[in-house]
Amino acid sequence: EMRSPDASANVHLLMAALCVACRHGFALKDALKVADATYVNVNIHKKENSKLLSSLATLPDSCWASADTLLKQRAVYEEGGVFSPAMIDGIVRELKAFDDRSLRAKVTKDAKAMADLVKTYFHCG
Repeated sequence: EMRSPDASANVHLLMAALCVACRHGFALKDALKVADATYVNVNIHKKENSKLLSSLATLPDSCWASADTLLKQRAVYEEGGVFSPAMIDGIVRELKAFDDRSLRAKVTKDAKAMADLVKTYFHCG
């Protein structure tokens, strides 16, 4: 599954990563089993589908968590020399520099902090 990135993405790295992810998906021996196991044809946010929702993997919720995920999957991106180990290390360093591990918990409990975050980073107009 591809989710549309925001405008802050480096388009060159984004396209390279999408190509690597596609190649990886096509090379998986059990790709159809994975697709069947993760296929969703209902509204997963309805109460009656809560069991299905809880069985699905979630996307990272912070830059720090994204860096951890990238570290776990780095072999996929380094395969074939598309991304060098130094590039992966640099991306991880940049992501972890935000030090936002606890940001979600902080803003979930503090409406003003949430509003400030939105105003600073997401406000358009």
